[in-house]
Amino acid sequence: MLNQKWFRILVFYLIALISSIVLRIDSPEWFNQFHLPYGLSIYKEWLGGLGPFFGALFVTRIFNVERTISFFGTSKAKSILMAIIPVVLFTIVGASTSEVNNHFYGFHLGVMLVIYGLLEETGWRGYLQDELRGIHPVIKYVLIGFLWYAWHLTFIGNILHLKSELSILFILILASWGIGQAAEYTQSIIVSGCLHIIGNIMAFSSLILQGIDLNGRLTIAGISVFAFVLMLVVWEKSYFMSWNRK
Repeated sequence: MLNQKWFRILVFYLIALISSIVLRIDSPEWFNQFHLPYGLSIYKEWLGGLGPFFGALFVTRIFNVERTISFFGTSKAKSILMAIIPVVLFTIVGASTSEVNNHFYGFHLGVMLVIYGLLEETGWRGYLQDELRGIHPVIKYVLIGFLWYAWHLTFIGNILHLKSELSILFILILASWGIGQAAEYTQSIIVSGCLHIIGNIMAFSSLILQGIDLNGRLTIAGISVFAFVLMLVVWEKSYFMSWNRK
């Protein structure tokens, strides 16, 4: 059984990594040149998160892997509400573009980031963290963080800055612990995806860095974090249970 587990993890990671190379690092020129009107080209970014999603989908379907973390987790209502919050904030703050209204573009940027987060988190928390349950938490989160870091392939195609790479690795290990704790508590991939985008808001998404200034990013991130923490605190409160049972 142990060997089967590590074989499944290997299959998952190979799918995720190969997809990352093809869709994020070495995408074809025609795809890079492909343009959608009204600022909708940002949705091409979804392809970058498909590797972990397809890897998780393939392994769980083929090997019938038992999962404890699901799309909505233990609260459908709060999972959906958490996904709506960043979209609303991005719409209100807006994002600069020469193609369309800033608030219209901000709405689509928010939608894109939430769905992108869900795609990635289906792999990292929805599958991998579930697969590694039973392993000591420190080992588990360090391993997930390291695999997550390597999947980004930030060390390819640029001058290698060891200090920068180690910083990214540390951040992703820390994020693996933080998001992982929320995933264990809520059992929700949506919650994981929403927490995932906090990093995108502040540092890791060039689309956000180009379109939203620091004050705007701090506003979105600050309100999102406050709202997310508040919702996690009241996650099991009974006034949401009627919708959860539907």
